[in-house]
Amino acid sequence: MPEKLASDVHPVANPAFDPDDGSLFVTRSGSRGEELPVTLFRIDITGEVKEYSGDIANPTGIAFSKDGEMFVTSRLDGTVYKVNPFKEAVSFASNLGVATGIAFDKKGLMYVG
Repeated sequence: MPEKLASDVHPVANPAFDPDDGSLFVTRSGSRGEELPVTLFRIDITGEVKEYSGDIANPTGIAFSKDGEMFVTSRLDGTVYKVNPFKEAVSFASNLGVATGIAFDKKGLMYVG
């Protein structure tokens, strides 16, 4: 039977599971250009929702590399951000248009929609 884990999130594209602990990362993207104090949330395996980061405006897709690094797209500025262990977002790739979905293939190549 399905169980509601979180509300008041705005997942535009793909959420992602953390390969280290199985927690689920989701976005609250908001309207285009809207600035929100927290835009990434972590839902642990017990279902507890915790604020994670607000560094990325209009986050959309989330993916983890084969090395366990988290990457998040922003549809506002067309950037892929790498989120470090300190929850800080650092620009990884830019000028990608309206970047939404993100995925890695088995070779570790990143794809951004």
